[in-house]
Amino acid sequence: MPLTLYYVNATSLAKVNAVQHLHSDLFAHKIKIGLVVESWFTPQHLDNLVINVFFRRDRVRRKGGDVCA
Repeated sequence: MPLTLYYVNATSLAKVNAVQHLHSDLFAHKIKIGLVVESWFTPQHLDNLVINVFFRRDRVRRKGGDVCA
């Protein structure tokens, strides 16, 4: 199987059902690696709420931003 990459400017995965929609897209298209910018996660958002997060950088003391892969 080829390596597939999914890149999205989410403008907040903290929205209601946003993670579920991302999860559906990743599995429907058999994506191997997903890169998300503007996740808007905070330390209260646990990694296990998202699919196998292996890199994450939350913005501290500022709204917006953040990335995860």
